[in-house]
Amino acid sequence: MIASSASYGFPKNGTQTVKLCRVKKEYSPNKLRLFYTCRVSKCQFFAWGDGHFPQCTCKKRTILRVSKTAQSGGKWFFCCAKSGWNGKGNETPAQGQNPYHKGGTNSNKGCGHFSWAESNHLAPLASFLNPLL
Repeated sequence: MIASSASYGFPKNGTQTVKLCRVKKEYSPNKLRLFYTCRVSKCQFFAWGDGHFPQCTCKKRTILRVSKTAQSGGKWFFCCAKSGWNGKGNETPAQGQNPYHKGGTNSNKGCGHFSWAESNHLAPLASFLNPLL
């Protein structure tokens, strides 16, 4: 179940038609942000799903990612939205280090923000989260 329906103004089709997606447009300023949309065609429902995420020192909303390392696999964390991660790193980050900076191809590394997601961050997204996001 999603955080209170009233807070997002869910579509008339009900919450069961809502899905959580990620911005995938390569050059979008919102790349990798999470949002809710409706599965029903012609429904124009849209709401950002990351309004309760922390901001990094770049003053951008952080991006929620899932760790894919042996030590912390499956654990959710936040990183800087301007991170230069190329999606190929598999190193375990040192304490407080952003795993997306290793092997990044983008010269803009952002501020390097890294923090583990806590239950209060994940609860509103509950049934929508899966490691394939």
